[in-house]
Amino acid sequence: MASVSVLMPVKNGGTFVRRAVVSTLRALPDSAELLVMDDGSTDTTRATLASINDPRLRLFFRNTSRGVATALNSLLEESSSDSVARMDADDVCLPWRFSLQSRVLEDHGGIAFGNVIYCTGKGVPLRPTFRRPQRAYSPNRELLDRNPFVHPTMIAQRSVIESVGGYQGVGAEDYDLWLRLATVNVPFSVVTTPVLMYRQHANQVTATKQARSELRSKWFAEELLVKSWARLADKEYGLAFHDELVSGIPRTIDEFKLRSDFAESTGRNT
Repeated sequence: MASVSVLMPVKNGGTFVRRAVVSTLRALPDSAELLVMDDGSTDTTRATLASINDPRLRLFFRNTSRGVATALNSLLEESSSDSVARMDADDVCLPWRFSLQSRVLEDHGGIAFGNVIYCTGKGVPLRPTFRRPQRAYSPNRELLDRNPFVHPTMIAQRSVIESVGGYQGVGAEDYDLWLRLATVNVPFSVVTTPVLMYRQHANQVTATKQARSELRSKWFAEELLVKSWARLADKEYGLAFHDELVSGIPRTIDEFKLRSDFAESTGRNT
């Protein structure tokens, strides 16, 4: 059994995937594994992956893309460790990442995240993020406002991800997963230390502030994600958002947030 399994889906990542894979392998212990799913790439990704020789690297290929969530669930099923981590195919893993995060996960269980160093498409560092260290805490109220965690910094107990059914096929598969984990009281932890260099480039879906705003609006048009959000709101504030959604009452997240009982509970001004 591997000490940690790292899951990396990739589609048309030929420009950056070699450095992502090599940097991850350098940070991993000999007992770990890196599972990479080429999800229907049409560029040089497949050839690049095939040229990397390391016994810890396990490659999977699909001729037709089935999406990030499906790729992650497939890799999760193939993994052989009690601990699973995420890595994106355009980021750079920092050397101390897994030794640091594995200790946090061992001590506190659940799921853990780290900070990142933003960098340009060419890998030039720009600025770090900063979240204060927190151990085995509840992020519920923060999650109801936004997605506060960077997906490729995740490391988690495999059992907790499987306990909520893994990833769902939504646009924000990571945010949806955090919402569902928080609803069942999985402990969250954050380490202050940056664990990867997070590349920002023009090909990213969230390359601009406007794009991020538009993408968030699309997220909350998806029934599965809205229901995950509503379940957590019910748990945190004792409301009946989810029941109303299941009953077929057509509402949006913004309408729920404007309700007086939600506003009073969260200290919002409507």
